[in-house]
Amino acid sequence: VSLFHLGAMGPVGWMPGLECTHGVLSFDHEIYGSLTFMDKHGRGEMDTTTTVVTTISMDNGRGYTEKDFGRSFPSLWVWIQTNSFARHPGTSLFVSIARIPTPLGLEFPGFTAALWHDSTLIPFATW
Repeated sequence: VSLFHLGAMGPVGWMPGLECTHGVLSFDHEIYGSLTFMDKHGRGEMDTTTTVVTTISMDNGRGYTEKDFGRSFPSLWVWIQTNSFARHPGTSLFVSIARIPTPLGLEFPGFTAALWHDSTLIPFATW
């Protein structure tokens, strides 16, 4: 985010006193590692509990990273993101719709979306 590249929130992000701000840090990147979780299953009053350990490899997966910070979230918001385009790896889409409250007690609808494709960012927004 800079003066001329305003990020996901556009000029609204510069409004003082907003309850939160949002930004996209990475539209698409490779991820490596694994996710391991344990699930305990009881088999009745007399039986012992069985623990099942499952590990899922995330190697060669796709990632997306955003930041959200402030004192609270809007009372109404939807944030949708995908980077699962099998024929176009590296492509990412996000869409956000929110009711944006202002420090003056007024609210307005906000919409922002962006498509990252072939190393080009194509933004869509109400601002």
